[in-house]
Amino acid sequence: MDVCMRLTFPRFASAVSLAAAMCTPAFAQSKPESIPDIVAGLYKKAGPEDAAHVAFQDENGKALTPEQFAAQVQAGRGYGMAKKINVDGLAFRLLSAAQMSDFRSFAHLKAGERFPAFDLKRLDGTAIDLSALAGRYTLVSFYFAGCAPCVREVPSLNAVAQRRSDLNFVALTHDSAEEARDFIRETKLAWPVVPDAAKLIKTVGVKGFPSMALLDRDGKLVDMVVGGGIAEDLPALNSWLDQRAPMAAPAR
Repeated sequence: MDVCMRLTFPRFASAVSLAAAMCTPAFAQSKPESIPDIVAGLYKKAGPEDAAHVAFQDENGKALTPEQFAAQVQAGRGYGMAKKINVDGLAFRLLSAAQMSDFRSFAHLKAGERFPAFDLKRLDGTAIDLSALAGRYTLVSFYFAGCAPCVREVPSLNAVAQRRSDLNFVALTHDSAEEARDFIRETKLAWPVVPDAAKLIKTVGVKGFPSMALLDRDGKLVDMVVGGGIAEDLPALNSWLDQRAPMAAPAR
């Protein structure tokens, strides 16, 4: 299972550390002609300008080739993404054991606790808050566009939404509305998407992506899956969901 973690740093520390890293070959590299599938998706999400300055690093910031990075991810390592300051480009860095432990124990929200109150807008401009989800079980997906496993899980998310029309579905992302629209256009995600939800995501405590939360009819947390994995396996996702939110028997 590979995991995305959005790396965040204090503003000035980020500018200094990433500016220094830009002087290394890792940040100067362009997209190679032949790369593993895992990192091909990262280059694609970076876009044409950012892709010209993509870095792959180990947990200490040491430069890795795309092949070395892909091998580590395939072996189960998580990774984070950081946007370079004032310069187009992205850095993808493997997570240390401490970082992995940190985000796996992230959840401020515990089973039985009410999901935080919020007042946001879907991409279509319609308002959404916690009361709008009442009366049905709700499956919440947390994602961001630069996360490769977030892209890979979309077919399963669409399939489960089509099968379980008795549920609410909502995808929360840090991304801007423009980035969210690009993600939908490229991946065909069919869920209602709420962009600019960074504050809510932070309140819930999500650090690893993709993650998923199931809320009951009263807006209380039933269960949460951290760091993805299950949604890429549709039978596993269906089993997990059906055990926790049984489908109502058809009326006779």
